[in-house]
Amino acid sequence: MDAFDDDRSEVIQRAKDNGIDYVLNVGCDIESSLRSMELAERYDFIYGTAGVHPHDVKKIDRQTYDQLKQLLAHPKMIALGEIGLDFYKNYSPPDQQKEHLRKQVELSRELKKPIIVHCRDANEDAIAILSDYFPKDPSARSGIFHCFSGNQELADRALEMGFYISFSGSVTFKKSEELRAIAKTIPADRLFVETDCPFLAPVPKRGKRNEPSYVMHTAQLIADVRGVDIKDIQRTTSLNFFELFGIGKEAKTGTVSYQIRN
Repeated sequence: MDAFDDDRSEVIQRAKDNGIDYVLNVGCDIESSLRSMELAERYDFIYGTAGVHPHDVKKIDRQTYDQLKQLLAHPKMIALGEIGLDFYKNYSPPDQQKEHLRKQVELSRELKKPIIVHCRDANEDAIAILSDYFPKDPSARSGIFHCFSGNQELADRALEMGFYISFSGSVTFKKSEELRAIAKTIPADRLFVETDCPFLAPVPKRGKRNEPSYVMHTAQLIADVRGVDIKDIQRTTSLNFFELFGIGKEAKTGTVSYQIRN
């Protein structure tokens, strides 16, 4: 993200200083996916993803899918995403969004990569498409519904298809009572917390540029609403990261897995 061009190394160091052992830096188009790969090559604890965000699918051309394949052949590019549907802003026509969600899911199946799903104001269409590819199997490792903003029904359907549910700083906002109620219901072995940098900084950092070290505030809120210690959230989300992506070491107290970008 351009928002970190002036102090990226300092932001990464603050993440390490705050107990972050692994970073998943999510691509949203070919350019950002390439930069994600380059960052993953530079830092051993950073991993990347490649995909085309629903906002940007209108830019897809005949070369895009070949480029995605090339990026995802890299051993540190561990998921396909961020992909999905966004009918709130409709920066790309809905029909194109649905077409390329299907095509990118098909690519993920071909490459045997989990997916990072963006879903905003498109619950029914997202479930209708994804259910064509992911049968009911709560034990599967299908991917992550990131920056979750849906309702309980969407969470339940996603869990049925083997997805994990990830909460960003928005769960800390005063108006997010429904999200906090949903966060209580997610099985521990299907839970993630994330930043969605540089957006959605959690309380008490709301309004600032978000960064990885702030994920601790989101983790603390999730711990509070679930009635557990933050160390339990740290340990659980770390184990989930290792399990989903098949990388990492045994979780230890103080480790948190998260996502940098929406």
